[in-house]
Amino acid sequence: MPERVFNPRQKAAIDHTRGPMLVVAGAGTGKTTVLTERVARLVQRKLAKPGEIVALTYTIEAANELRRRVQAKLKGEARDLQALNFHSYAFALLDKHKRNFQVLDDFDLRVFLRQRLPELPLNIFRRAADPGKFLNNLTDFFSRCHDELVPAARYSQYVDDVKAGRAPLPRVSSSKDHDALTPEEIVARCQEIAAVYGKVEAMLAANNLGTFGMQITGAVELLRERPEVLAEERAKARYILVDEFQDSNEALLELVRLLAGDEQNVFAVGDPDQAIYHFRGASAAAFESFRRAFPTVEHVALAENYRSLSPILGSAYRVIQKNQMVAAAPQLALVREGLQSAREAQARAQGEALAPARVGLIIHDGGEQEAFHIASDIEESVRAGAAYSDFCVLYRMASHREDLVDELRRRAIPFVVEGLDALEVSDVRDVLAAMRALTAPSENAPLLRFAALREFGLAPQKLREQLAASKRDTAFYSVLGETPAGKKVIAAIAEMNKLAPPHATKAAAYLEAVRKRFAFGASKAMQTFVAFVAAWERKPIAGDGTVLAFLKYLDMFREFGGTVPLPPEDEDDAVRLMTAHTAKGREFRHVYVVRVSQSSFPMSYREVLFEFPRELRGDAAAGRDSKDLHAEEERRLFYVAMTRAQDSLTLMAKKDWRSGNVPTVYLREMLEQKDASTLWEQRAPRAVTLDLAAAAAALPGVSAVAPWLMLPSRTELATMALSASAIESYETCPLKFKIKYDWRLSEEPTAALQYGGIMHALLKQYYDQVLAGNTPSDDAMLAQFRAELATTRIDDPTQRMLYEREGAQQLADFLAARRADAGTFTVLSTEQTFRVEIEGITVSGRIDRIDRLADGAIQIVDYKTGKAKDEKDAKESLQLSIYALAAPKIDAAWKPDRLVLYNLVTNTGVASKRTPAALRRTEEKVREVAGRIRAGDFEADPGFHCKWCGYKDLCPAIEQSSEEGLVNIEKRGTAGGVN
Repeated sequence: MPERVFNPRQKAAIDHTRGPMLVVAGAGTGKTTVLTERVARLVQRKLAKPGEIVALTYTIEAANELRRRVQAKLKGEARDLQALNFHSYAFALLDKHKRNFQVLDDFDLRVFLRQRLPELPLNIFRRAADPGKFLNNLTDFFSRCHDELVPAARYSQYVDDVKAGRAPLPRVSSSKDHDALTPEEIVARCQEIAAVYGKVEAMLAANNLGTFGMQITGAVELLRERPEVLAEERAKARYILVDEFQDSNEALLELVRLLAGDEQNVFAVGDPDQAIYHFRGASAAAFESFRRAFPTVEHVALAENYRSLSPILGSAYRVIQKNQMVAAAPQLALVREGLQSAREAQARAQGEALAPARVGLIIHDGGEQEAFHIASDIEESVRAGAAYSDFCVLYRMASHREDLVDELRRRAIPFVVEGLDALEVSDVRDVLAAMRALTAPSENAPLLRFAALREFGLAPQKLREQLAASKRDTAFYSVLGETPAGKKVIAAIAEMNKLAPPHATKAAAYLEAVRKRFAFGASKAMQTFVAFVAAWERKPIAGDGTVLAFLKYLDMFREFGGTVPLPPEDEDDAVRLMTAHTAKGREFRHVYVVRVSQSSFPMSYREVLFEFPRELRGDAAAGRDSKDLHAEEERRLFYVAMTRAQDSLTLMAKKDWRSGNVPTVYLREMLEQKDASTLWEQRAPRAVTLDLAAAAAALPGVSAVAPWLMLPSRTELATMALSASAIESYETCPLKFKIKYDWRLSEEPTAALQYGGIMHALLKQYYDQVLAGNTPSDDAMLAQFRAELATTRIDDPTQRMLYEREGAQQLADFLAARRADAGTFTVLSTEQTFRVEIEGITVSGRIDRIDRLADGAIQIVDYKTGKAKDEKDAKESLQLSIYALAAPKIDAAWKPDRLVLYNLVTNTGVASKRTPAALRRTEEKVREVAGRIRAGDFEADPGFHCKWCGYKDLCPAIEQSSEEGLVNIEKRGTAGGVN
């Protein structure tokens, strides 16, 4: 086999001998090849033994691939090569010197802390409605501290500097609230963060636990403290190679610097234009930091791309040019170069003619047309001889694939969704619902899903009628007992409780018993979930390991954003669907990037709650604005997506409905460049020639309960009285409205809802007694509050304690304020119920309080027990608008002049008014929603709000079908995947 020929720049990098070198390897320029050849040359030229070479990567997969390539090149000579990812290296080092600990990932750390919340010195950053609300923010901040080598003691020292005025005040709240905080309040927040950080480190140490970031900081600490260990490690790391260097941070760079010693034989490869993990702690100025650590660094830039054709490379270059170069230090002379297509150069040298296709820009009317266009393209290309596996569709967020998944399923096109969460797959959701229903049958949503299993044979129409006829808030479990089929469900619950008592059965054993009893299959998603449960039992946070402990853990795990990713599919011929992040390092012949629209791709900036202090940052980007850094990273991510394509690239975006113009900055910039007609072209989207709604309806349901939820609504729903909350529920998600009001399936009462009910009842009681001339004492009101709180179903003792503390304070403040403003208003009515006609539609509700002010004006007050509302909230409140329409219909003298949202948290009110035009808009909204309900429009509207929906475990819109639920692609002679 002839020896491979390298281009001059590759050869310069491969042949480099001693001293630091930084290789800027653009997309598709052969960085892994350079790393492999670099190791081989070192060994072949006797510059180093394999055991003196350390190759550090960011993933285990990358380390394994590098090791495999080197072994193929050197055969037996490479057996001692140390090719491993950073954390594996740190783990082995700490383990060897008896400093290791059990590692918690980010989600398990949050669960660990949530389980021990009372032990944390939290006061400011703790809320009764959501006690663990700030744990994500706090642990993200602590992780960033680890990335920057800032332990708790160093952060505490920094807080002392802030308090003494030696350092500027940092932002430790949202920008919106920051200006309202006094310096003392800011310092108090910093002190609480420092106290919690120190406590967390102590709690982890006491339990011999740590995080991935703490592995790196632990390794650095060990090497700094133990000279003999450092000397030993340096002897085994005479030559160091670092892959994907753009993803490094200060802690990783310090680890490399320590290992490099005086010889500084560090060979780092990366691409600043592919730095897409700043949100995980990667430095935005890694290359400049490398120069500062190794001032004698040499530099090579690889610019010959062996993957893509020139229109793709030229288009991507023009997009990324808008970013400033991440490292523009004069010592490095890093200047961005446009990548050149080596494929085309090779073709020309061989006398062949390539006709590269221009990049396609397609502006369409919406997700359905986008999906139709892509699926049609794929079918047409496959008929012409292409393989399904030639195609890849990239998106910024998982929700962007939904329309395409439906369209591919409808056409029986084999596809694989990479990175899919097993917890979103229908059969896993089925078995989870069964586990919840069997262990806690009082939970309505999982019980309904469980009851829908075909073995029970329930008639959904009849069951729905029974629920509708039952009294409000009747437990679904009791309704089931009214039919023979429902009794089979109850019997199955009793049978499982006897077979496997939940309080005494381990989670994995319980799951296996449920799968066996109810004949759940063994799809890839199910196997992944089974492995996840088994792994949980071995975790230090598993407690007694029972199914009850697991379900509590899973609630917290999902609350904190945890997922259970399916392993990559190894099917050969299937379309690939994945996020742009997942696609890093991959390549495909034909790539579509979808939803290239503002707020989708690029994604909108979301600030972190705690800004990491610039004074503690070690990189060259410390002084840059985080919003600018985000915008640049989104552009780099788009560049990464574009450069995955080999032969063709199509960028797709929805038309801007406001202006009809190109919807996103990236495409707008491209189209504005008049001299780029050889690079890209705007193409018309394919016209949809199918009734997509009918096609979607014809798809198999992803779960047994889905057809139940899609039944035509009861006739009574068309004429039901609408309340403000019902209208808001419908606007949030029509399917949620349907489940709640058509099925009459009540959500589990949240702690916040129960607390709100208590406070509303107490304030009504207070004013009713005042009107009767019998004003209750503060002690009597507080005693009543505590008595009412004791009757609630708030299971979390921490949350109950917080509500008791906060509620007592809010009530005391409210009563004191009422004594201060006595005589400024007269209460006319409390908890005034109404049922009125608006635009011919019955609207009902209950007004918390109606007052007559001293000047005779009428005031309507709506109490708020949650997060404080502002004037904008009051102005836009649908509830206040409906009250303003209803009050004069109750009593002609009650035409309101002021509409107030009264915040019990702050003991302040925010007032607004309604103009006739605003009231007309409210009437139109009532009419519109009523019309859509009468038309049977109950399509789900998934979004961020799904996280708090009490019906999310029922909703078919946020789940994927299991293998058995998709197309039977085996009949087509393929082995394509399917999740």
